Amino acid sequence: MTDERIDIHQWLQDRLGKHITDTPSGFGKWLNMHLIEVNEQQITIEIEAREEMSNPMGLLHGGLMAGILDEIIGLRVASLNLPDYYITVNLHTDFLEAVPINTKVRAQASIVRQGRTMIFVEGVILNDKGVVCAKANSHLLRYKPRPMLGNS
Repeated sequence: MTDERIDIHQWLQDRLGKHITDTPSGFGKWLNMHLIEVNEQQITIEIEAREEMSNPMGLLHGGLMAGILDEIIGLRVASLNLPDYYITVNLHTDFLEAVPINTKVRAQASIVRQGRTMIFVEGVILNDKGVVCAKANSHLLRYKPRPMLGNS
């Protein structure tokens, strides 16, 4: 098993202003993320709240908002181009405002603190008026995948 890491920051820069259709994340593909901004401080995406993302009240499902935050937080950490992978240890999410279906939201994430083995990240979801609809903080742990049996 070869691990060919790419320059994620450059990969994101190449997709700036576009929909990310070639992410290895199946969830990320389904979200149909439009990359708005990527820099040393933060990353911003835009997503259309579609009908299949709704809860029974016709609003963006809270679980989807948590998933969007986890996705943007993961992208922010990946953009650091660190030699190891990082996995989510926790994701604390506060839901502050309802998001109607058929509206666009922006999600942003930024690094709060980076240690040797753990990274602390914050993310927010903003509606089309710039109001914070959800916010999250997450710890991600350095993870070195082990070769699976039968793979070398």
